[in-house]
Amino acid sequence: MVSLSESGEVQIGFVLFNIGKDEFAIDIKIVDTILNTENYKSFNFSAYHNIALTIEHKNESFQLLNLHKILRYNTPNDIVNTRIILLNIDNQKAAILVDNIKEFVTVNNKTWEFFKVNPISDKDYISWEIQYEGRNIFVPDLNKIFRDELLSLKLEK
Repeated sequence: MVSLSESGEVQIGFVLFNIGKDEFAIDIKIVDTILNTENYKSFNFSAYHNIALTIEHKNESFQLLNLHKILRYNTPNDIVNTRIILLNIDNQKAAILVDNIKEFVTVNNKTWEFFKVNPISDKDYISWEIQYEGRNIFVPDLNKIFRDELLSLKLEK
């Protein structure tokens, strides 16, 4: 999440998105691509599985994780505005379906004081809550989600 700008300031970048009524943030550096779901209308999530299918994009395979189910949200009925975020975490390819993309945020150490970061321990797979511009934004622990869900997929085979 942290890098240095040309002036030596710490740069942090997030992609903000919604799942249900809640807002989430992920490190922009792990985002490979954001896809419009119109090319993937035929998929649907199983009510019983956290992994829906494999998405092919530019000759690479991404496991589409049902983040709605993993985080205990209802899967959207209408996928017109939904987006698929393709991710690369520690050389693992995965994807998540989100209700919509809110914005891209880059902040530096001069604006860091506007962020209040609180660890969250009572919610599964949520590692942090950030307060940004008066909004509570959750940061999912994608490393833990990928480790747990992709491991369970390998064990099922």
